[in-house]
Amino acid sequence: MSRKREQELKYRLPRRADFLELRDGARWGPRSEPELQVNHYFDTAESRLLRSRILLRIREVKGTFVLTIKFGREVRPGYFDSLELEAEIERGLALAAASEPDALLRSPLEPIAELLRRTGPLQLISVGRLTNERVRREAAGHVLEVDRMQFPDGSESHELEIETEDAAGAAEWIQGEAARAGLLLEPMSLTKLEQLLAWRRARLPDPHGGP
Repeated sequence: MSRKREQELKYRLPRRADFLELRDGARWGPRSEPELQVNHYFDTAESRLLRSRILLRIREVKGTFVLTIKFGREVRPGYFDSLELEAEIERGLALAAASEPDALLRSPLEPIAELLRRTGPLQLISVGRLTNERVRREAAGHVLEVDRMQFPDGSESHELEIETEDAAGAAEWIQGEAARAGLLLEPMSLTKLEQLLAWRRARLPDPHGGP
């Protein structure tokens, strides 16, 4: 299991041209190949984890499955400070969790033990799946994660993430560079899961027949 403090800046890229510039523009340094991530999210029916600022996710990348649990908070708009626990899991457990999420709770994984120690007993449900394509850039000592999220209806959202131990310095740098390049960055206060849930609320009909 890996255990680390994650300090992260998140910016929404409201204009597609800005996303393309950050993903492909030469000024942002070396560019990785796109990485396709499939994120599977879990919570209780009462959203206990979300309300407690806890994230429970399985991420699939190239046939590898990683369980991630984050205990965190937004320090200021667009800046998150979290404790992140991760463990690679077997494909069989990941597939079992898709149909029976409580299979995760019966596993001997250290992140799950830590989760239950903090929350007490849980009954999990699947709360959604989100596909993300990530390209990493390296500029001025910073690793930029340029993300293209695709929602179930095919619509997209774009954002920039920067993990850093110097949030103030990284924010000053990226905002200055963005201004010089004519890019629009908006601090993003929603996690990817929260964006998925917001998409669902906006597009799916009210089950109670409301407007």
